[in-house]
Amino acid sequence: MTLEQIESLYGFQFPDRHRKDLEDRSSPIHSAVEFLFPDDPGIRDFVRCNEELRSGWKKAGVNVVAFATQGCGDFHAYDISETPYQVFVIDPTSDVAESLAAAIAQENALERYDEWRERIWEIHEEVEADFEEFGYDHLPFTES
Repeated sequence: MTLEQIESLYGFQFPDRHRKDLEDRSSPIHSAVEFLFPDDPGIRDFVRCNEELRSGWKKAGVNVVAFATQGCGDFHAYDISETPYQVFVIDPTSDVAESLAAAIAQENALERYDEWRERIWEIHEEVEADFEEFGYDHLPFTES
């Protein structure tokens, strides 16, 4: 499936920077977060993942599209009910409506893709620095 087909299926458009990140798998951002891809045959398949997740989300009355994960059950998602799309984290211990309500209640919890990307990268660099401080030359889940 192409990015355009995904956009048509879910009724949204990938922000330009997100599109570039998906097209360039060598981008360093991929070491900071696990993106869902339109052509991934495994667990990070964009459509398969969203079809499984959105069935419950639609019942909650929210219109969101997941696009990344940290690999621990949480998902980074767009609220596509209005533009520009805002990004928030769906906590695996609560339902999506609760996660969205919590994000709205927190100052700066909802952000655009570019802001989200910058924050994710900053967190990644902080974690890497912590690991280096303890004598590791790379994060345990990344290649050396």
